[in-house]
Amino acid sequence: MPTTRELAEFTAAMSAKRLPPRLLDLAKRYSLDTLGVAIYGSTKPWSKIIAAQGRATGASAKNGATVLAATWRATAPIAALVNGSFAHAFELDDVHDESLLHPGTVVVPAALAVAEDVRASGTDFLVAVVAGYEVMSRIGLAVGHVHHMMKGWHPTGTNGAFGAAAAAGKLLGLNAEQMIHALGIAGSLCGGLTEFCQTGGMVKRFHAGRAAEGGVQAAYLAKAGLTGPTTVLEGKYGYLACYGEKIEPRWLTEGLGRRYMIDEITVKPYACCSDLHAAIDGILQLKEQHGLSTDNIRKLEIETTEKGVEQNVLDGTTSIMAAQYSLLFAMAAALLYDIRDPRIYNDQVLKDPRIKAFQDKITVRAHPDFPYGAVLGSRVIVTTMDSRELKVTVMGARGSIKQPATQADVEDKFRRLTQGVLPAQAVEKVRTLMAGIDRLSSVQPLARLLGGGNGKARARPAPKRKVAGRKVRSPKRRARLKRAA
Repeated sequence: MPTTRELAEFTAAMSAKRLPPRLLDLAKRYSLDTLGVAIYGSTKPWSKIIAAQGRATGASAKNGATVLAATWRATAPIAALVNGSFAHAFELDDVHDESLLHPGTVVVPAALAVAEDVRASGTDFLVAVVAGYEVMSRIGLAVGHVHHMMKGWHPTGTNGAFGAAAAAGKLLGLNAEQMIHALGIAGSLCGGLTEFCQTGGMVKRFHAGRAAEGGVQAAYLAKAGLTGPTTVLEGKYGYLACYGEKIEPRWLTEGLGRRYMIDEITVKPYACCSDLHAAIDGILQLKEQHGLSTDNIRKLEIETTEKGVEQNVLDGTTSIMAAQYSLLFAMAAALLYDIRDPRIYNDQVLKDPRIKAFQDKITVRAHPDFPYGAVLGSRVIVTTMDSRELKVTVMGARGSIKQPATQADVEDKFRRLTQGVLPAQAVEKVRTLMAGIDRLSSVQPLARLLGGGNGKARARPAPKRKVAGRKVRSPKRRARLKRAA
């Protein structure tokens, strides 16, 4: 069986009854995490640029879908674009480490927009989230993950359109044949280059939103009857052949129904590239144990993955984007500031001369102990001013499958990130509603809260009463008519 068809059929048949209950619980947890990250991300300058453009081109005066932390609504594709960009705005979004993807930032905004548009239930929303994570991450593995990124593609932008199409397709009720075409159409909407990690720029924040929008458009078009190639993944000129290098097609279908990708998600505690997190954990551990500071360290060596050496050894003081990708900056910031606070990534900290000076003390090298895979690791070796050597190895950072984030961890992160952006009462209502979303017949109350509403159903105007076929006029209206006569 062609692999596109098999994956599409599996996705179309997915249902709450067929899924292990833990997966729906995970979908709740990661959706809450993504929503908190997106609400915080909505405050960033690049997010405001994208939102303004989205409002100018896709605002919906009446129905439409919620734009997070905003008073306006948009068509489902534009809501997915804006909210997906919000969620990817500050390097806090969840990760499927092995495939180098941020699935939540694409899948959750796409699912929320379409669920609201079609008045879907909370359970249907959760199933769509599971489906989106599954499809996006499997394709990310199959296309050659590390090699795909090292070639210059941004995996969240490229693979994300497929995940969003799967999630949106589930909510639109696509059958297997329509789901094949949704994926086929999504294959023409993949994009995103990683040059931003070399020279900075804002565009990286837009990649997840564009993938979410593309997938939503693909699903609606497939529902309407537009067709795409039925071998979009495995074909001669398909996605794997054109975008991949050292591809592994087996991951498209191997273990379907047994290995679920949403089981393997990392929740980020730090607002930077996840490849840096194991080393951050290591330096924080040594800092706590030995009272380290930038002043009492002579030399810092880091052993990590080849990708980490290739893409993350850069001067982090040139821009916020560079800082969030820089292993050098992360080490200095972890010693000088509270790196758990995303607000340290600001222009004032970038100008701190201590950051620049400490970066010069760091050397980074690849080590075979740290291949790129489901668990990322690093070794941190410190030589102190008094010639002591301190060493720690971390395999699997905080929040990863080795040290999973708990529900309490995610709720705490959600509160911290949304504080001051949404009303405090709305923050707690969102948390409560998300915990019981599988009992909601519609996602509408949740969506209204996320847009700054109170979560209550909007009152509809009462229909005008009629007597003998005529409208009953108000006393004021009757008085005006009488005076006019």
